[in-house]
Amino acid sequence: MINRFVCVLFFIFTILTMPVFANQQRHINDCIAHIDEHVDQFSLMLQECRLNDDDVPAVVSYLNTHANITWLFVSKNNITEVGAELLAQNRTIKALVINDNLIGDQGANALSKMNKLTYVNLAENHLSDNGVLMWAKHPGLTEISLENNSITDVSAIAFGKNNLLKGIVLDYNQIGDAGAIGLANNQSFTYLKLDSNRITDVGVAAIAKLPKLTTLNLRNNLLTEQSAVELNKSKSLEFLELDQNKLGDLGAKAFSNNTVLFYLSLGDNGISDQGAQFLSQISARYLKLANNNITDQGAKYLANKSWLSNLNLDGNHIGDEGATALAHTKSRLYELNLSHNQITDQGVIALATNQNFLWLFLSHNQLTDAGAFVLVTATSLTLLDVSYNHIGLAGLQALRSNEKWALYDEGNDGREAKTKYLHSQSSELCERQASFWCYDVLNKKRVMS
Repeated sequence: MINRFVCVLFFIFTILTMPVFANQQRHINDCIAHIDEHVDQFSLMLQECRLNDDDVPAVVSYLNTHANITWLFVSKNNITEVGAELLAQNRTIKALVINDNLIGDQGANALSKMNKLTYVNLAENHLSDNGVLMWAKHPGLTEISLENNSITDVSAIAFGKNNLLKGIVLDYNQIGDAGAIGLANNQSFTYLKLDSNRITDVGVAAIAKLPKLTTLNLRNNLLTEQSAVELNKSKSLEFLELDQNKLGDLGAKAFSNNTVLFYLSLGDNGISDQGAQFLSQISARYLKLANNNITDQGAKYLANKSWLSNLNLDGNHIGDEGATALAHTKSRLYELNLSHNQITDQGVIALATNQNFLWLFLSHNQLTDAGAFVLVTATSLTLLDVSYNHIGLAGLQALRSNEKWALYDEGNDGREAKTKYLHSQSSELCERQASFWCYDVLNKKRVMS
């Protein structure tokens, strides 16, 4: 009798627990279950897949049987130091993108043993110098991204001793002049990205002497016009971003005779019309002067500049007079950004006559239906941003009748307006003639082509 009772209880327990075990068996990460679909030529793309440490063995096993895969993307997952130690067993990957995880110093040190790596992205992984110093001694690394961690001058100085490194990204860390000077000891650097650190003119003076440096980002540091003077001496710099510093008009003047730069970004630097006049003499093709103090007069100075292909004057004090001047610019301007200014329909009438514009940004101005009707006639445009103006439903409908452009029209008076109305079926809108940029119309951001 007792045996029969025990058997019945066991049977009931089995029935009740079967779904639990079945669910556990079926609980396989969707990306892992369809891992073949995440292969793109030589890359395994597993970013934003909600991967945990328990999923890493399957990734390692797949890589072991597919030695042709040399790039691994596992960014924005939940991998900790445990998963990092498992990944470190791989000996075929040459590039690892594991930013936005939870690997910490222990995981970073484990991954540094992957000797085949030439590129690694360890951004936003809660790293300190303790997790980074090993990478400065890596035998094959040529590029490393470490932005948004807690890295100090100690690591920067160590990386400056590794002449194999060609580029490093250290945005949003704690690098000061000592670190900048240390980095400058590496004469092989071709690019440095040091946004949002603590670097002053002293550190820039050392960096400016790097003979092979073509790309330098120093947004949001502690720079004055003296940094501009030093950087203008470089014979190799082609791409330079110095936004959110204190260069002022004297900093703009320092670049006025520059013939090397192709791309110069000086947003939010207190530059006025006088600075715009100085910059109208520069030979750069791309000029970004957003969030400064430029008025119609400064726009007129820039309109007289030749060879300019991209101009960003977002967030200044430009009205219809300045817009009209830019509509008749001497440059063959492909991109013009006049968002956050004081332009009305009158200025738009002039802008619509320019047949070179491909991308035109006019958000947060004072446009109405009249301006919208005129913009419809601008046949050269492939991207138009008129969001947050005063365009009614009739004007929006007219703009939407053009099926050849990507259109942003959110925040207007036509309440039936969709948040984002895009005719383009492609996720990227590329300039055929303008420059090295494409525009991601779905995410509303610029990307490298």
